[in-house]
Amino acid sequence: MLHSRMIIKILLLATILLNSAFCGASNPSSGSSQSAIILYDAGWTPAMRLYQKKVVNRALQLSKDKHGDYVLQLFSEETSTSRVRELLVRAEQVHLEFGTSKLNGKRLTSGIGQIQIPIFNGLLGLRSFLVKQSNKSHFETLSSLDSASNLVIGQGITWSDSAVYKNIGLKVEESVQYKKLFPMLRRGRFDLIPLSILEAQSSLIDNQNSSSPLAIVDDVFFYYPKPTYLNYSLSVEGLGERLSYGFDKMIQQGEIKRLFYDVFDNTVKTLKPDSATIFIASNPLITATENAKFIKDFKNNHLTAKTRTLVFK
Repeated sequence: MLHSRMIIKILLLATILLNSAFCGASNPSSGSSQSAIILYDAGWTPAMRLYQKKVVNRALQLSKDKHGDYVLQLFSEETSTSRVRELLVRAEQVHLEFGTSKLNGKRLTSGIGQIQIPIFNGLLGLRSFLVKQSNKSHFETLSSLDSASNLVIGQGITWSDSAVYKNIGLKVEESVQYKKLFPMLRRGRFDLIPLSILEAQSSLIDNQNSSSPLAIVDDVFFYYPKPTYLNYSLSVEGLGERLSYGFDKMIQQGEIKRLFYDVFDNTVKTLKPDSATIFIASNPLITATENAKFIKDFKNNHLTAKTRTLVFK
């Protein structure tokens, strides 16, 4: 009996020691744990997804001194905007997502925070014209606001860009699915799909068809201010503070611009400002002050005295 009691005591002591060891391993203060942070990255072209991952990863790296270790994970299953926002609110599968629209007060108070960050160097709103190859020469002759006033634009149904085109009087045809825009263009449902210069070439390659080829129009663009926001879950304690801290460091050290050109340098070189014609519009989703600043910075940073600019009123 005594022997049995001794064995039981030894087993209980071993159990207590094991539990203590496991608790120590999972305790954040032990320095061995990592916070999993999940970025939703579907709905963007491969180059955009790579760049966004690099930017977020670097901001998290620079915040380790204050907020500890982490592991960045991706949620890449294409999901509706409303569903992504639901997941964000609950911090379920998604903690972060990039967007181009300000969230209204109701959404912000229902569990989503938002940070505006200048990660695309003012070029997200510079839109290349993706058209049918057979119509390319026509678009290359556009030289006045009147010549562009009857264009029919193809857009995704959730894209905030539609508000810009409708605001300047252009007709917009929308598709529920991004991939369906390309066959719709081939069938003549609209005249063009304006895509950011940063993603137009890769979109063309991914959706090319030798029997009915598409093309990017040379030297003719739309431009409108297009801010970038990072939406984050307020259910993840300290995430907003961590991101702001990391991004502030990146901006101070010039790292965002360096990362941008690491990914997009060859793409940016396709802009030939001396020979370009650029149709400029305001974005009705931001303030007049914000529009004026974006447009001024775009002109100063990317255009020359020879660039032809035509401004929609």
